[in-house]
Amino acid sequence: MTADIEKAFLQVSLQTPHRNSTRFLWFRDPRKGMKPGNLITYRFTRIPFGIACSPFLLDVAIRIHLESHPHPVNEKILSNLYVDNVLFTTNDREELMSLYEHSKAVFTKCQMNLREYLVNDQETMVNIPSHDQAKSTSSKLLGYAWDAGTDTLSITIAVLPKSETPTKREIASFLGGTYDPMGLVCPITISTKMLMQLMWKEGVSWDSPIPKKLLPEWKKIRKAFEDPCYYFPRQLTTRYNYEEVQMLVFCDANDHNFAACVYLRFSFKDSPPVTNLYLAKTRQKSLNQTSTTPRMELMAIEIGLNAAATLIQEKTVNVSQIKIFSDSQIALYWILKGDRCHAFVSNRVATINDVVASLSGYNVTFHHVPGSSNPADIASRGATLAELKESSLWQHGPDFLKLSPDQWPNSLKKAKDYEEDELKAIMKELVMPTASTKKKLSKFQTVAINVLTAQTIDAAWKTEAYTPRVFRRDLAQSYHALARSNTTTSTQLLVAVSDDEFPLHKPGIRYKSFVPYTGTQSMVKLTTTVGFIMKFLARAFPHQLWKTPLMKTLAQLEILPRTEEGSVRLSLQITARELVRNYILKDHYLDDFFSNSGDNPGNFRLRCHRSLAPIRASDGLFHIRRPIEQSHASTSEKFP
Repeated sequence: MTADIEKAFLQVSLQTPHRNSTRFLWFRDPRKGMKPGNLITYRFTRIPFGIACSPFLLDVAIRIHLESHPHPVNEKILSNLYVDNVLFTTNDREELMSLYEHSKAVFTKCQMNLREYLVNDQETMVNIPSHDQAKSTSSKLLGYAWDAGTDTLSITIAVLPKSETPTKREIASFLGGTYDPMGLVCPITISTKMLMQLMWKEGVSWDSPIPKKLLPEWKKIRKAFEDPCYYFPRQLTTRYNYEEVQMLVFCDANDHNFAACVYLRFSFKDSPPVTNLYLAKTRQKSLNQTSTTPRMELMAIEIGLNAAATLIQEKTVNVSQIKIFSDSQIALYWILKGDRCHAFVSNRVATINDVVASLSGYNVTFHHVPGSSNPADIASRGATLAELKESSLWQHGPDFLKLSPDQWPNSLKKAKDYEEDELKAIMKELVMPTASTKKKLSKFQTVAINVLTAQTIDAAWKTEAYTPRVFRRDLAQSYHALARSNTTTSTQLLVAVSDDEFPLHKPGIRYKSFVPYTGTQSMVKLTTTVGFIMKFLARAFPHQLWKTPLMKTLAQLEILPRTEEGSVRLSLQITARELVRNYILKDHYLDDFFSNSGDNPGNFRLRCHRSLAPIRASDGLFHIRRPIEQSHASTSEKFP
């Protein structure tokens, strides 16, 4: 049932002190034009049409009146009120007349006339007085055209520009001419959006015609808009004795677009389930963005989950479960595995996890779907209106939804052998990128990554925490081979693999320091830089059993709760910085020794003046005695 408030804005009076905000000029005699004495100033006494705040003021006025006149129907009015349109839904035919009578009475008390009632039940329409009935069986319903006789909604498709070579302004106007807030025909606009993007890239001005090289694309678009309307049923299901409702979100992306489609699946005890499209969204990759397809797939999952969360907040249907489907094993791996990734992937995975946490009562699960059974593929690559009308995949989802959930395809629960290119795509976003990505990293990241040897990568992947939860262990073995085949000679990681921070020498291996001594002349800055590198390693391998005091302290800092007392964290930070400084000094000893002694291990001797008389202390550093005898001086002051 729908109804309309007659002249809604003009029913709300403006307070006298605020009426001057709506002043406007008018001619006393329009024939005299702009002459002295021919202009007069008027002001509105009621809320005028066209002012941005008018819908808000009308809504506030209605809410105040409803609060002043309490009635059980008020809650339904507020939850189904859109500016001056009131909507009611019910499966009880007898309740329809009650809704009419009570809503009419409530708005009469508000000194507003609720009229033009339209119901999709002929018997109820006959009982409503003729002066309150809508004049036609069709009306506007939140931007869609509703035919009460057939209970269907329709989307009016934009009319193509008359010119064969339209301007960019005309194409932009045409693109915005199809009003489709639910995205039910979004695939037909994908090609037009891509064309607009190409015109921006070519630098075409607003009133310049489309370039000749883009005319073939425009001709293809014209063929997709041959039908004037798209019809679809208003009800997602005509039976309301369902046992369960599942929300199914399908996500897909390609090199240019990413999309998500939301379906509702109604399960019945005595008949097959019914699935219908509820919402669809499409987005385009920015011209300045260089995202890979797996990253686009991840963004598709993100907008799909956000759409699901928005629909859940509306509480129109009691959903019991939310299932997310994607045909990207790589994006699903990043989400389910939980490895630390680079900022772009890490931020989106964090957002996805936050949304999943907010939907904890709906048992959100992730699933893999073959690309041929993914309806979001239609939204991401586009389709004509005729193809959408004939596509059961688009309107009702893949055929396997008619089966029991335990018969749905889900390769995440089976052994999955990754191809080499898939492995590279996965590992490219982790904190252990392949050699081909190092060129794109900053100098600091490159220094940190260079200390990761194949031996360290192997050790990390052999731990249980780094083995994928839903894939076979041979993934780790596959990457083991890949890492060895792509790994070049790199600096040894001397801080993580043994009790001794500095195994002085191994036959056939030349010591090479990773500390960037030439990067700065400040010991303070050098300590800070090396500290960042060590923190990077502690985060990269959160499950590594570190044996050195330095890495143990940094690992402890990483797992320290943010709510921990500040003094405890500060104490650990001071200790870690001191250990980093000591590490740099000991590393410098070895770097200096091997730089001047070649591969001959020999006995390490510090090259310094005899008068300094250095002493090697238990911390592994060389100290000299200062002529300080005061007892209150610290050991570091007496022996720097």
